[in-house]
Amino acid sequence: MGLVAPAMDAYRRGHAYRQAIELAKQQQPALVVQLEEEWGDWLVSQRQVDAAINHYIEAGASNKAIGAARSEERRVGKECRSRW
Repeated sequence: MGLVAPAMDAYRRGHAYRQAIELAKQQQPALVVQLEEEWGDWLVSQRQVDAAINHYIEAGASNKAIGAARSEERRVGKECRSRW
């Protein structure tokens, strides 16, 4: 258990959220929801909104999921209009 915290910190700093969530499921289940939301935030910052929405839903962060979907819809709409 003594190495769980440093491992978790390393995974988070490296944006290795899949590994962080697997570790949390085994060692700190209460942390899983927070990690899913963090992963969603990171994906949005990387402009991977579709993937982020799924993680927000897993985290129960429905407002963030809806906001991300609307943001992506606006972005795609602007992109399409600029091509005309």
